[in-house]
Amino acid sequence: MPKRGHTEEEILRALTVNQLAEATVTDRTTLSRNLRILQQGGFIGLREGQDRREHEVRLTPQGRKALVRADRCWERVQGYVLDRLGEDRWKTLREELGVIIALSQRG
Repeated sequence: MPKRGHTEEEILRALTVNQLAEATVTDRTTLSRNLRILQQGGFIGLREGQDRREHEVRLTPQGRKALVRADRCWERVQGYVLDRLGEDRWKTLREELGVIIALSQRG
């Protein structure tokens, strides 16, 4: 099963809202709304980036702990799905989802 866990470097690195939107295949408006909720919950911090129009997103200590818990849950769910689909169907599903993501980014 592919590992999804995050390295410490990935957890500590700040991303811009644009980078995060691209990585999660989410439009900026939806992402900004969700980031506001995470910020209010104390999971992330937002600060002005190098370009004043851009903001950087960084996990807070509370956010890092939540991400570790979420990774554990994700691994259990991924294992459950993989056990039921089997390696071949899992690989095909991931490939097809990659095609869908690529198509959505062209639009």
